[in-house]
Amino acid sequence: MRFGARVSSPFSVACFRYKSTIFLYHTSYYRQLPVAIAPSFTVIFSSIRSSAAMAPLDNLVFALSGTFDNMTKKDVEVLISNAGGTVKSSVTKAVTHLITTPEDFQKKNAKVIAATANGLPIVSIDWLQDSVSKKKKQPESKYDLAAPPAPAKASRSSSKASTSKAAASASQTATITGKKRGRKAADDEEEEEEEAADDKKAAKGKGKAKAAAAPKAKAPAAKKRKGKKVESEDEDEEMEDDDEEEEEEVPEPPTSEEVLERERQKTYKAPVDELCWLKRVAYEVYEDDDHVKYDASLNQTNIRDNNNKFYILQLLKKGATFAVWTRWGRVGEGGQTKCMDNLAFAVAMKEFNKKFKDKTGVIWEERLNANRPGKYTYLEKDYAPPDEEKKPKDEPDETIESKLPAETQTIVHLIFNKQFMQESMANLNYDSKKLPLGRLNKNTILQGYNQLKAISEALDSRASSDVFEMLTNRYYSIIPHSFGRDRPRVINSDRQLKAEMDLVQSLGDMAIAEKIMKDVEYAEDENGNRIHPLDKQFASLGLRETTPLDPEGSEYTTLRDYFHKTHGHTHYHMRARVVHIFRIERQGEKETYAKEKYDSFDSDNRRLLWHGSRATNFAGILSQGLRIAPPEAPVNGYMFGKGVYLADISTKSAGYCVPSISGNMGLMLLCEAQLGDPMLELTQADYHAAENAKKNACLSTFGMGNTAPGAWMDAGEVHPDLKGVKMPNPEVPIGDSGVAGAYLQYNEYTFRGDDRWPSDTKCYKIKVGFSSKIFSTSQAVQPSSNSLVSVKRARVVGIGQVVVSSAQS
Repeated sequence: MRFGARVSSPFSVACFRYKSTIFLYHTSYYRQLPVAIAPSFTVIFSSIRSSAAMAPLDNLVFALSGTFDNMTKKDVEVLISNAGGTVKSSVTKAVTHLITTPEDFQKKNAKVIAATANGLPIVSIDWLQDSVSKKKKQPESKYDLAAPPAPAKASRSSSKASTSKAAASASQTATITGKKRGRKAADDEEEEEEEAADDKKAAKGKGKAKAAAAPKAKAPAAKKRKGKKVESEDEDEEMEDDDEEEEEEVPEPPTSEEVLERERQKTYKAPVDELCWLKRVAYEVYEDDDHVKYDASLNQTNIRDNNNKFYILQLLKKGATFAVWTRWGRVGEGGQTKCMDNLAFAVAMKEFNKKFKDKTGVIWEERLNANRPGKYTYLEKDYAPPDEEKKPKDEPDETIESKLPAETQTIVHLIFNKQFMQESMANLNYDSKKLPLGRLNKNTILQGYNQLKAISEALDSRASSDVFEMLTNRYYSIIPHSFGRDRPRVINSDRQLKAEMDLVQSLGDMAIAEKIMKDVEYAEDENGNRIHPLDKQFASLGLRETTPLDPEGSEYTTLRDYFHKTHGHTHYHMRARVVHIFRIERQGEKETYAKEKYDSFDSDNRRLLWHGSRATNFAGILSQGLRIAPPEAPVNGYMFGKGVYLADISTKSAGYCVPSISGNMGLMLLCEAQLGDPMLELTQADYHAAENAKKNACLSTFGMGNTAPGAWMDAGEVHPDLKGVKMPNPEVPIGDSGVAGAYLQYNEYTFRGDDRWPSDTKCYKIKVGFSSKIFSTSQAVQPSSNSLVSVKRARVVGIGQVVVSSAQS
């Protein structure tokens, strides 16, 4: 064999002998030597070939996710190492493969999302086992967990001739509100996003784009990004998308209420976009025979490029004439618009489908899977009943008076207050214009929780900054945030994570209040008689009892003293006063409590404790009870994991009322809680406390603080039904707890629950007033929580409502 000939081997290594020396070299560095040397050549040794064959995973780097059947994580790591591969704890730039389970893939955790974003193969454990057993790396496609099913074909026109003719007609009659651009102009939303707010340059091109929110303003010129393909708003050619379709997540079985709501949704109409002029000439959103509404609200955040943008796409109909309406821009702004009208159905449908795929990367039929990196996310929405089905709103009838006590009316006003809801959402940076509370879908909230859980896992694994940025982009795309022209903030700390969990929790509760308010726009009783809206709203809470306490009675004065005399010494900025106290009972709680025998535990440990939350959350709390956080929610940010948080120091819970967004008034609950004995006692935070409490057969966790009540008393002195329940004795001052090594300042009790919170019948609702200076935003988002949200049902021992006022020094 002539020298210079390559020898194929698993190592890509050749071996030759020159005189008495054997040389081994890598073929990638091979260089032709003079033929005159002409050494004798020998093939690679069989031992080297054998060793190479045993390393099918050479130069491959893996990340692992999930729990594998019959194999521990260590077993998998050893298997990979013996086959020549290496394992990383998180998805870094060096990782080439992610090995996970179908179940874990469906959860879309941080590693799955990161691998998808990086375009990595996501394979099952079978791929690893087969590659090792066959001593050869197997094709990933056969084991790809992200492999999509065959997508359904979108409907097309049956007549190419008629489509072509209609298209030609449409090109002459299309009305464009916005800037006219050529085929190489920048994409619409890119044009809106990439220019600074204060850019005063005149727009280039044929005409000037009109900003929908400010018609006189000039839109910035479109910029072409170097190295990036730009889209044309006027192109009819459908974009090619090489990305693979993601496998559809398996939804949980719907409840009977959800099934009924889905049926009702079929009868509701999608409203035409508020800035679309076609609604004034009787156009409406097209709906097919399956009640699918061709109304798409899309959202996309890209922190690195300071993009935080929306895209609205609607297929509109008036008789046999159709139109395609689009509006795009930065979240929180009106944006720019474009309308193509006077279209035939086939042309309009084609344009709608093309636009949707251009923006999301998936076809319309796969819209619920529109969550690809670098593309827009489809926001699933609920719709309200058609306006024509609503009864006309009469002028307020001054003869209709509320039958509620004056004290109760003030509480209903506080809970069902649209202005307070808007202030609460603005305080949390949520964009209610993009996704109003009335349109907020339950699945959207759960997706928001899922993304926060992925960020939580990234925090645990100390992921790279790129992973946090990618996960935050995805979260903001699902839960729209308004940052103005500021760059969206990356969520990369427990504190930020907790703030976002508070937002998602509040959105769920406020959505309940919004629905109740819509249902009582024309208030009637069961006999069809007009009643006061406040009475209808109060009735919708489903409370069996709401009794205002006599301010002169001993029950009131003892509870008032409990509030004022358990004022934390570090809460010097808070000056609060009790305004009203109500004894309340939720419908069905008494029967549930007796059925579960929570009042006759062998390990009885019932206490009367505080719980605070935003006033705008109380429609959900009172109508559905205090709830345990759902499985989709992360545990990071919760001081002691998921559960219902309670305190024996009043101002500890009052800190979560955030009265600055509700007219300096707050609501608190005073609850009878069955905590069980023993409790899991801890002196510092532990995200996994709920899991550890369950392992130790404990109902609750007791976070022991430096400051505690000086003594406890039997709450039977307050009300006979509370006999056997412990409460702090207001006559004994709070003081040093004497707990060694206590990290917390005050005690904190967390009922872990599995899917409920055991509830008794007696509970107090307390209204509290605050001064305008109380609480800064940072104080309202502390890592520990006294307010949890969840789709899970919980049974409340009791609810107490207090109104307190305070001032900040």
